Amino acid sequence: MLQEDVAYVLIPSCPAIDAAGSASFALRLRSVILALIPQKPRGWILDLRFNGGGNLWPMLVGLRPLLGVGVIVTFTQASAILRSVTLADGIVSMNGVAQLSVEAAKVTIDAPRIALITGPWTMSSGEIVAAAFHGDPRARRFGEPTAGMTTGTDFFPLFDGSTLNLPLDQVADRHGVTFHGAIKPEVLIESRDWPSRTDAVTARALAW
Repeated sequence: MLQEDVAYVLIPSCPAIDAAGSASFALRLRSVILALIPQKPRGWILDLRFNGGGNLWPMLVGLRPLLGVGVIVTFTQASAILRSVTLADGIVSMNGVAQLSVEAAKVTIDAPRIALITGPWTMSSGEIVAAAFHGDPRARRFGEPTAGMTTGTDFFPLFDGSTLNLPLDQVADRHGVTFHGAIKPEVLIESRDWPSRTDAVTARALAW
């Protein structure tokens, strides 16, 4: 907790690819959030500056109490929505197919304000997490633009048994608003400090 009434959560990359590791990450992130609820924060700061990507699904499941349920992010081609990512209690699905399932918590936080901090090390699925909050009237982004890897990838098997992974889809928010390249913060703060919960960017988000 910062100043006794604002919750701060650092959301790192998720390297897990197996079911057990993915579930462990999701439950750990969610448990941190749930542990802060009894302190009745009036706002939340989610720091994505060290999130270089990895497995998206555990991040979204872990953030479910703040993200809510329903469609939270989409993937588009030529401005047409091809895939929709939805959250339910303990489950994240894409086009109706479950990608990760953990035990349900059934807790939704009615947070008046959610500040997301981004920077050049916010990459790939870390950027998709930021996009998931885009269009949420409670949320505002602070810091610096993300790395610009705002794409979804498709896998193509090759004749020798290897797989070609191509970025063909654009990431879009829950309303279909597409991102091209870096996601820019609403409040731009150039910082040469090492990211921390006491730096100038966090202080600006805290003031908001």
